[in-house]
Amino acid sequence: MFRYIKITILAFLLLGCKLRSFNLSEKSIAETEKVDRVGFFNHSQVWYFRISGWDSSKIQSWQITDKTKVIGSRFEIFRLDETTAARTWCPKPEEIKPKDKIFSTTAFNVSLRGDKSKGTPKGSYLINFENGNERFLDLKRIHLVAMFNDLSQMREALSQKLLSQFKVPSPRNSYVRFCMDDVYRGLYINIEEVDKRFISEVLDKPNFVSIYEGLDGSEPDAGQLSPRVGTASAQDRFEGKGYKKIAGADDAKFQDFDQLLNRIDVSLKNSSQSSTAETLSEIFDVDTFIRWMAVNQMIGGWDNYYYNAKNYFLVNSGTIEKPYFHWVPIDLDNTFGVSFTQHDWSKTNIFDWESVKGGTHRLPLVRLILTRPNWRKKYEDVLSNLVSSRPPQGNSQTFLFNEISAIWKMIESSVVKESDSENIDYSKEDPFKMAHTARQFTTSDIRHQVTVDSVNAPDPTGWANMTSPHLRTYIKRKWKNVSQQLGLEH
Repeated sequence: MFRYIKITILAFLLLGCKLRSFNLSEKSIAETEKVDRVGFFNHSQVWYFRISGWDSSKIQSWQITDKTKVIGSRFEIFRLDETTAARTWCPKPEEIKPKDKIFSTTAFNVSLRGDKSKGTPKGSYLINFENGNERFLDLKRIHLVAMFNDLSQMREALSQKLLSQFKVPSPRNSYVRFCMDDVYRGLYINIEEVDKRFISEVLDKPNFVSIYEGLDGSEPDAGQLSPRVGTASAQDRFEGKGYKKIAGADDAKFQDFDQLLNRIDVSLKNSSQSSTAETLSEIFDVDTFIRWMAVNQMIGGWDNYYYNAKNYFLVNSGTIEKPYFHWVPIDLDNTFGVSFTQHDWSKTNIFDWESVKGGTHRLPLVRLILTRPNWRKKYEDVLSNLVSSRPPQGNSQTFLFNEISAIWKMIESSVVKESDSENIDYSKEDPFKMAHTARQFTTSDIRHQVTVDSVNAPDPTGWANMTSPHLRTYIKRKWKNVSQQLGLEH
């Protein structure tokens, strides 16, 4: 009898372990499978995300409201070996090996993500985790981006890689095949949340007191980092008026942010001929910002501080009284020549940022950098490293070309699987029918985007009058133009 009880208990424990193997908390799974953020946000592994048991009437982006939830649905993360991946796209649960099951939870909901891409036929989503004990790698949510604007399907990845090469911190990312039940919903890019783990691992700072975001607003100086005077509190002057506090201590209410903007303003009012160290460096990582300026010019980033004065975070790793801010660029998809405004981003003036909107644009932080001889020289040096044949990081043009080839080799099969045909007919009521995922581009469009290398190749177009140069075409044009402006090419 005692032996029977022992066997029964052992069987129960083994069965319990088996049943729980795909429902463990994130921490247990990560420790077992040795999955960390470095491994999760990389381009050597295509991950699989699946939502099962979802409501079929809540699939399209216009059917999703804020934090849409379907009781009984499950969100899963897994990977497939090459043999299984070649055979199937949305495998049945029994086809997934236990070692490849990374995470699973029913405590989640779905929101829309993005700005210009909201409501597009292939939507971008946020997977929000509701249970603090069932978060994957401490992430509060997962950013699942459809890359609807991006004909190449790799502009975010390339931008982040080049920023990383020049030691500019930005959210890491990786590729995902997304399924809903047994239906393949397409290729997505999975972008890291800027949170405590990001600040610890990427910024190498143990703590932070505040994170502020620059964004759109009705104020004419929204996001431009110009000071605002008045008797109202700093929070009343900035919160929701072109800026947002997205995380931090409760008592951090824009006082530290106000200090930064005032310091920029005071520095500008001092002699522009000064070559001595600026006091701004005491509270702001100027060198990283200068490197961002240079890389951003090369990749043609405009949906940020440069043109729209948005899509950046300022992270304070100091204190409220004595802040120290770090610049973190986000949303890197509108790069490498993408334009909705007929700008040719390969030919911009690298020394005149404020004329990009016809002289109505004010960018005091950039103006300060470019009016200080020592900082301007650092900016020119980084640009020179980017365009020269032998910078310390290696030839950046060759680096990008190699990355384009490597990423395309990895994602091509995922891209092909989205298409039902190679033709898109804009005369039809639903011109996106050719791709069952509602992607706006054919596979041939995407393949040409990453393989064509003629500097004179005509620029393809997309929705909303978007122009999108072939990647190698843009890179050749931009590198040549910047070389000429720096006097490196005659």
